[in-house]
Amino acid sequence: MSTSRGHKVLWSLVGITALLLAGTASAVVLAVQAARTMPAIEVQVDDHAADHRVAITIPAFLVAGAAWAAPRVMPAEARAELEIEMAEAALYLPMLEQLAADFEAMPDATLVEVIDGGDRVRVDKRGGDLLVRVRSADADVDVRVPAALVRSLAGSFAG
Repeated sequence: MSTSRGHKVLWSLVGITALLLAGTASAVVLAVQAARTMPAIEVQVDDHAADHRVAITIPAFLVAGAAWAAPRVMPAEARAELEIEMAEAALYLPMLEQLAADFEAMPDATLVEVIDGGDRVRVDKRGGDLLVRVRSADADVDVRVPAALVRSLAGSFAG
């Protein structure tokens, strides 16, 4: 009877271990998929003079998380200064949140375009993103920011 009982315990442990491994693997797959498909801030710089190209992609949740965490981990003196500035800015946060919501809902459009000689700056709303494009003889810079991030940041500052 002890052999049968030992087998049951062994197979129970094997089953529990298999379930834990499958759950862990599923969580990792979901986390990787979420990171690959979630909105991101993208910055690309092409330096014509040095013939260098730099491209950085930052998941938007990292920026929102940093905005939430920063006041909680900064030194007390800096936090006190930030609290004073945020108290003054609090009057404008509801307006910023509304502007961000309106920006997300608006149709695609060119918001600003400045041309100065051979230099050009253009700010567009495309899909759910704010696009900033700078073209000059020295460098080209492209920045893509998810519009939803602006509302999220305004919400974290308000909280």
